[in-house]
Formats: sequence, C-alpha cells, structure tokens
Amino acid sequence: MAENKKPIKNTLMADRRKQIEALYDGSDESLRNIFNRGVGSNIGNKYNQQHLKLILDQVGTRTMNRKDISSLTNYAYATDPIYSGIIDYLSNMFLWRYYYFPVQIKEKPSGEYKDIYGLMTEIVDGLVLEVSLPMILTKLFKEGIVFLYSVKNNSSKTVSTILLNPEYCKPLLISQYGTGVYSFDLKYFENLGFRSEELEQALDYFPSDLVKLYLEYKSGGPQIVVLDGRNSTYISTNEYGFPQYLTTLKGVFDYEQYRANEVEKSSAQLDRIMTHKIPSYEGRLLFEIPEVNALHKAMAKSLNANKRTRLITTFGDVEIHPLQGDSKIANETLEKSQSAIYRSAGLDPHQFIGDTQEALLASMTKDQAIVWKYVQLLMNFYNLTINNLYNFRGYQAELTMLPITHYNTKEVMEIYRRNGEYGIGRLEAIVASGTKQRHIEHKSKLENFLKLDEVLKPLASSHTQSSKDLEDDKKKKEENTDEDPSISPVESNKKSEPDDEMED
Repeated sequence: MAENKKPIKNTLMADRRKQIEALYDGSDESLRNIFNRGVGSNIGNKYNQQHLKLILDQVGTRTMNRKDISSLTNYAYATDPIYSGIIDYLSNMFLWRYYYFPVQIKEKPSGEYKDIYGLMTEIVDGLVLEVSLPMILTKLFKEGIVFLYSVKNNSSKTVSTILLNPEYCKPLLISQYGTGVYSFDLKYFENLGFRSEELEQALDYFPSDLVKLYLEYKSGGPQIVVLDGRNSTYISTNEYGFPQYLTTLKGVFDYEQYRANEVEKSSAQLDRIMTHKIPSYEGRLLFEIPEVNALHKAMAKSLNANKRTRLITTFGDVEIHPLQGDSKIANETLEKSQSAIYRSAGLDPHQFIGDTQEALLASMTKDQAIVWKYVQLLMNFYNLTINNLYNFRGYQAELTMLPITHYNTKEVMEIYRRNGEYGIGRLEAIVASGTKQRHIEHKSKLENFLKLDEVLKPLASSHTQSSKDLEDDKKKKEENTDEDPSISPVESNKKSEPDDEMED
C-alpha cells in the first residue's frame, strides 16, 4: 500500500518580500542573484592610482559615475583591511541602546495608553535598529550618500526600510521636518535588465507605492518623481555626496609601493658577488685561457644552488662583496606611510598604531561627535516616518538613542546609574545596561516566577534598598539611641562587654 505523502509547498522568494525589504541595500546584486543574473566585475584591474585619480577628478561634475565609485569602494572594503577597518570603526562605534515612549499631543486622546504603548513596542522592535543602523552607516561611509525609503508593514506592524540605488536618485532640498527630499528616476526598473515576466516578479520586492508610480510611468506618467519627505530621506557626508574616506586609498597605494620597495631593498642586501682572481707572476698568467674558462665553469656549476650569489672570474684573490650594505639607520618609511593613511582619513593614527592615552580619548570624542550627527539624522527620520505611517490616536511616538559607544560604556553607565539612584531617568539606566525596553516587563515576570528576590540576597546598600527601607532603618537607629540618651553607642557596647580585670 502506497504511503500518503503530504504535498510539498513550493516556497518562492517572493513570499519573503517583507523580510527582504528591510535588507535591500540598493546594490541590485542580491536581486539579480535571485534570478541568476549575477554580473561579474573587473574592478580588480581598475584598483590603482590612475583609476582613483579619474574618479577624484569627476567630483562635483555631472560626469561623476556613482557606479564606479560604488565598485571601487566595495572592492577596497572587501580586500584591504586598513580601509575596511576605518569604515567599520565608524559604523560600529555605538552600542544602539534606545528607548521610546508615548507623548500625549491631544487633550483627550481616543486611544488607551496601554494599547498605544504596545503598538509602539511592536513597531520599534520591528525596525531591528541594532542591525539596520550599522548597515546604513557602513553604506554611507563607503559611498558618501544613502537614499532611504520607508514603507508601512501591516502584517508585522512595523516599518520596513530600503535603500534605493543612488545612480537613480538626486538630492533636491531639506524639508521643514529636517529630512532630505530627493527625486527618483523610475527608469531604474527598466535598467535592471529583466525580461517582462522576471520584472513582474522583481517588482514584488519593492514597496507598492514605488511600483504604482512605475506603472503610471509606463502608461504615460512622469519618469522622474519627487518622493514624500515624510517617509523618505537622504543622508550625505558632504554636498557632493562623495565618500571622503575613499581618498585614503591614495595612502594605501603609496603604502603598498613603499612596502614593495622595502622588500626589494631587503632582498638586495642578501645578494653577493663572488670574484675569483686568477694569479699571475711577473706579468705572466699561471693558467692558460682555456684552463681559466674550464675553472670558471666548474665554480659556476657549484654555485648554481645559490640564486643570490654571482660569480666573476678575474686574476687574483677571492673576495665576497654585498651588492648593498646593511642600513645603519632605522628606516621609518613604512611606519610613516601607514600613519599617513589614517591622517588622510581625518583620524588619529594613534588609535590604530599608537599608545598615547590622551590622544586616544580626544580623538575618539571627536569621531563620536561626527558619527553622532548621522545617528541623530536617522533618529529624526524614523520618528517622523513612524508617526506619519501610524495613527496613535492622540499620542506621538518618541524614539531616543542613548549616546553609548563601545569606548565610553563605563563612564556613561556611571552617569545613568547615579541619575537612577535619585529617581531621574530610571528607564535610561535600565536600557543603558543592555536590557531592551520590550524585555523589561517579561524579565520582571520571569524573576518573580524564579523567586530571585528570595534566592539571591544582595548586601544592603543604597542600590538594593528602597527609600522606605532606608527610612525604617533610620527610625530604628533613632529609637535605640532614645532609650538612654546619656549613654553613647560606644559606651553602651563597652558596658555589655565582660570585665576581664574584675574576673582576674
């Protein structure tokens, strides 16, 4: 009897569109790979000083090719650890600890506070800021500009963010909300290189609003559209949208050349010339020329195994001479050229190859301020787009990022802890310690279930006792003192102790 088998469901990538929206990075490579349309690149042949100079000469002109910029910076990020280290240092500086709360904006809101807070929790947690923000900043520092577009995700009650291809976007102005307004060329979809059926499937990976605009364009509508600044924005490192850290590749190329020169120099110090001098007496050779040739060939054959020693036959004694003498002075060329790479990026080289504590602290503070500017722009955008896409019935969501980095955690945590002792910013103190806001209630329930307050007994202190406990302890001490005010606590202790002298 044949077994009954359940039909296997064919899961298409299009069914996972909502997850992919949050991961789409605007490079189109992942989209092409889905349809087996991966495009090879010969950027490795262009990874040199000449091609970099060509790109730098185009900055600020209409001929600036963002595709070449993206290819070069991505290749450098993938192959050069110094360049990728600079980008990762900046984009992964913060710990992404944030909190949110409803702000009442109407005198009589129509929604229940508990329901509104629960909706905000789902939305903010669905943003996955710990993953999306480093990705956005990495692309920003690699390419100089990012174009964000957010869309409401009704099924999961959150906001999905995609990055549009910068080749088809153009910055226009800054809105009154502090977000960047830009235009988008709908011909982008045609230039993906998909056939009609493939293009129809590819459109499932994009927000319905953009797809609707594209279909209108195909029916005779405008080719270039201006996107709404309430759910889209651009962030640029400078007015040209050029990746300023790409210029560090000049120092990288110089460093590679210096290193090659040092290798060649070190190799030359190992080379030797062996001179074989044929003796003579009173101006007459002791050997005939055929004998000298035979002797030279025999000695040359014995030296074949040593590739760095060369033989010259002359007349006289045998001596060995180095082609290049050993350097008597310490060569600092490589060290200086490596430092120049970080200096050209505007970074203190001591952060990577130095040990001066004061310089490190000052430089990190400066770098933190630079990255924090872009973090604030992103927070402003997400606050705007969340409140625009969702109706909180008389409330408004306020999402705030704490300025905590991997390098100042101890100092900042101490500030929040002290504030929490006085009842100021207790929520910030909890979030700063690494607990996500949505987990506070659930962790509290679990701790009560495990009866941790009974199992774990910390030492009594201002950190573990409530204000009521402290007041009760103070009253007990006052009551003990009031029993006999003429006797001090020290004397009372002495009185209770046995008198050893009397016993003797």
